[in-house]
Amino acid sequence: MRLCALALVSLMTLGTLAPATADDARLEQEVKELRTRLEALERALEASRRADETRKKAESDRAAAAPARDAKKARKPLLPPTQSAFQAQGYIESRFTNYANSRGDERAAGPDFQLSRLRARLNFAPQEKWLLSLEVNAGTRTDAAAPVDLREFYFQYLDHNRVVRVGQQRVPFGYQVGSESSRDRAALERARVYSILFPNERDIGVVYGWNNHIANPGNNPRQPRFTLGVLNGEGINRSDRNQDKSLAGNVVFPVGHHELGASFYVGSSTADAFGTHQANPEKRAVGVEHRFSSHRFHTQFEYLFGELFGGEFHGGLVQFLYSTGRTGNFFIRGDVFDPNTHRSADFWRRVSLGWYRDITPSFRLTTQYDFLRAEGTRFDNTWGIETQLRF
Repeated sequence: MRLCALALVSLMTLGTLAPATADDARLEQEVKELRTRLEALERALEASRRADETRKKAESDRAAAAPARDAKKARKPLLPPTQSAFQAQGYIESRFTNYANSRGDERAAGPDFQLSRLRARLNFAPQEKWLLSLEVNAGTRTDAAAPVDLREFYFQYLDHNRVVRVGQQRVPFGYQVGSESSRDRAALERARVYSILFPNERDIGVVYGWNNHIANPGNNPRQPRFTLGVLNGEGINRSDRNQDKSLAGNVVFPVGHHELGASFYVGSSTADAFGTHQANPEKRAVGVEHRFSSHRFHTQFEYLFGELFGGEFHGGLVQFLYSTGRTGNFFIRGDVFDPNTHRSADFWRRVSLGWYRDITPSFRLTTQYDFLRAEGTRFDNTWGIETQLRF
């Protein structure tokens, strides 16, 4: 009996062990499949997270770049929001002098009080790179065509160190004509050769400048400067009288305390500086220039030659200036001009001694005496006392 029971238990045990072993194998297989499926899901989840992070980063980058892109496209004003896009400035020069005109001729009737220049400029900057500029002049001197005239009126596009101007503006020739303002000049008038060759120093046309005095000169003071213009050739407030256009250019190379430059002009003008019609309108000139500046001592030299209305001319200037500081600035300038080398008794010589002082940033006092020798004329020495008020 006992043996039978033991045998029965053994049979039951064997019966139950066999199915259990089969179930374990099946379960182990399912576990393996589940683990494989889980690993695949984990890999898919990680890939999804990475893709989501990449998308969010791209969206963030686009969002960060959008303000800069929109700002670049936006119409930004030249001036801060607290200031106006309009700017007005200018200066007034009053004299007691025996100068008759800007050419330096003596006044036959003797000295008088003059309003030599009243320059008023209005600038409008609708955008960062665009400018509309207008300058008018008023005066009482005898060579003025009208009490009030238009000096400059142009559109300007300025992009970094490049500038384009379209309209009535300065002729890009030399320093006295192309760059130096009457407001800043030491002597009362420009050299005579310039006042004859380029009356009013301006013309109507298109001028391109690279790194010149207009296009951010303070940002690249040691780099070469270049200016080129295509002009009518007839001066200010006059339409072109012929089909020819005039070409003018200037290049300057800074070298240490020195500036070396050259200019050219090829064109025509139907009237001279006195308004007289010229049968031969040809006007050609080549010029060189040099400036030196070191602390208190400054020099300026310009000389040019060429053809003017059928004759050959030459002329120029040299100037030495010393700044004493509080007591002002002393200068001596000599300028010469021969309007026609094939004619005699027409040579012009002038030596000017002068002093000026900027009493305030807005007020300057200047005195000047000229030793004048003009062949073929009765002109005597000239002189002037000038006050200048800037606004």
